[in-house]
Amino acid sequence: MYVRSRDFILSSDPEEMTEAFWLNMWTKCLWPFRELLVGDTLLWYETPSRSVKWRSEVTRVDTFEYSSKHEAGE
Repeated sequence: MYVRSRDFILSSDPEEMTEAFWLNMWTKCLWPFRELLVGDTLLWYETPSRSVKWRSEVTRVDTFEYSSKHEAGE
């Protein structure tokens, strides 16, 4: 189980969250690439509300290096 902290308000609409494509981009020093597996649970902690907002299951793990978020998006 992993906790991802978000410093913004996440949508409360399950349909909107399901339709969106989410990337969890860890920095190299924090990236649990050797441990994260399909089937693991991610808890999405919302910092402004100080609560866990979503619970999701890892369905795919792709690892790659990138120098910027823009590069990773491409």
